[in-house]
Amino acid sequence: MPVTIDNQLPDKALREGLFLALDRMIMVEDGKRKLHRTMSTSRVYLASDKLSHMLPDDVWSNRQRVNIGPHLQPEIFELLMQQSIENPDQIDMEAAIGQMVDAPEIKIAH
Repeated sequence: MPVTIDNQLPDKALREGLFLALDRMIMVEDGKRKLHRTMSTSRVYLASDKLSHMLPDDVWSNRQRVNIGPHLQPEIFELLMQQSIENPDQIDMEAAIGQMVDAPEIKIAH
């Protein structure tokens, strides 16, 4: 199934923060993301098995664009930091991911 990702989402200038791990969301073959189609403001990739199993069936059966943010689970994110964390157990990943889910929408395109 195709997944549309806004061109602004994978900003290579950002070096710290909580990010969607795109390579966990979209199909990767031979180390390259499997591009399905390029659009003016986004790119369409094929969904990874991990993402396909993470989302409920009704998301895939809907023939319209769907916000998948509420369905994303912690393993689809990665935390990048320039400094080491003295006590990493003090980071509330679920709260951080909750804020991320309310960020710009990621859509499934059919």
